[in-house]
Amino acid sequence: MDFEVLGKLTKDINGLQKQQTVLLERIEKLTEKADTVSEVVFARIMGDYQQKLDTLNMELGPLYDQLRLKKAELIESVSEVEEDLKAYMVEKEEISVRAELGEFSQKKAASKIEALEKENEDKFDRLNKLKSELEKVNKVLAAEVGEQDMPSPLLSQSKEAGLPDAVPDDIQEETSSPVPPSTLSEDVPDAELMPPPPPRNAVTGDTEKTILDLGEEVQQGSTLLFRPPTLTIVSGEQEGTEFRLKMGVTNIGSAKENDIVMSDPSIAEKHAQITFGPDGFTIYDYNTPGGILVNGQRVSERLVQNGDNIQIGDIELRFSN
Repeated sequence: MDFEVLGKLTKDINGLQKQQTVLLERIEKLTEKADTVSEVVFARIMGDYQQKLDTLNMELGPLYDQLRLKKAELIESVSEVEEDLKAYMVEKEEISVRAELGEFSQKKAASKIEALEKENEDKFDRLNKLKSELEKVNKVLAAEVGEQDMPSPLLSQSKEAGLPDAVPDDIQEETSSPVPPSTLSEDVPDAELMPPPPPRNAVTGDTEKTILDLGEEVQQGSTLLFRPPTLTIVSGEQEGTEFRLKMGVTNIGSAKENDIVMSDPSIAEKHAQITFGPDGFTIYDYNTPGGILVNGQRVSERLVQNGDNIQIGDIELRFSN
């Protein structure tokens, strides 16, 4: 277990969670002021906050996936150390019983136990460290805000504040375009919240509409939260572990710099990349020895579809969109 990598991961998540908390608090305050704020200003500010929340959720998703994977590794490591210490407990008990039976003095028994404890000192230290890190990870995951917990402020406030559900006919033409986001918000900088620029030929702008195939424009004043495409491990010890893909480029490998980190001997440091483009999601192989299989066929580049089986090294995953 690389505690340095784990520490950086939890630190990154904590930083994004703090930004998320600030935005949720501001949304709550704005909600309380809904009846004292004009519709245009309310929509501008709420749209600004919601956009930043959506971006934060996109950044947090892969990090939570990595942290859950680290949690599974921590639990496995704790079990391994505890199993090793069972032998220590048995030997310690045996020394005490033999001393009681008169084989040697209590003083000699205490000396033997002390030597045994010193011999296993590293294991106890590691066990305490693992349990401490596991507690920190559980605390971070407990603070995760799921999609079901996110507010839908523009919809709810239009009703609570008596705002119209639809734009009146006499101003339809002026307000048919989305209200441009405010540029006055400075406390949570856009540069910190926005994801990296998409790759060449990647789709920009209405990616949500492209992904979800909405079929019609979202009515002004509504809030849309959606689940991004995912890769899910379908076999082995980590079965069910889910990784969320970015709307631009998602790098996969064993090195900690990747968006999706897989700690497996069959995974190269920089193994694969999934890119979102005009036609959908395409997976690329970095010419690795382990390679990539899509539905059982080795590929160097392939457009993937919902339900496709993808094997990266020895890890088998399912693509869901």
